[in-house]
Amino acid sequence: MKPGEILTGTTGHTTAKISAQHGLIYDQLITDHGKEKARLYYEANAAGMKLIKDLVEEHSIEFNLTA
Repeated sequence: MKPGEILTGTTGHTTAKISAQHGLIYDQLITDHGKEKARLYYEANAAGMKLIKDLVEEHSIEFNLTA
């Protein structure tokens, strides 16, 4: 991957999972940083999911997206 490129490369030849539902992570974030930081983490993940969905639709990318 070249600097500045996004959504390229691989993750160790595994399948990808895109999710904002990380229950254990939220519990730890709330414990360590409070509910507001956990909410911001969720919102950032949800925005990332929306960006991917929008790019898939905009560029007619063949992608199995269920959400």
